[in-house]
Amino acid sequence: MPFKLFVRNYKDRDTEKCFTGQKSKLGKALLSARIYDQAGRVVMLLKGSRDLTFAKHIFSASPNWRLKKLNGRDNAYSIRLNDQWRIIFYYDEKANEAYDLEVTPHDYKVRT
Repeated sequence: MPFKLFVRNYKDRDTEKCFTGQKSKLGKALLSARIYDQAGRVVMLLKGSRDLTFAKHIFSASPNWRLKKLNGRDNAYSIRLNDQWRIIFYYDEKANEAYDLEVTPHDYKVRT
């Protein structure tokens, strides 16, 4: 059986609660029920992946969720939940682990 990608830790306790099915301020106050559920499914798919390459393959099949490397941050990746929310995490290739996973609003820059 192939190894699975491991989520080493979450960025903060509230994010961890969100992904372990516990009530959290993040899930209740900030995220709609739909986005909260999507985030949970995304993390399950991420955890079920053999490695990051396999995860990219899984997420490329969905037009809504996009997994991409973030520019300017070493080993940082983003999975798009919708236009407003992203799951951000770092990836340790040697250990095959995602870490500092968080749900965060997408920062838009005003273009002139």
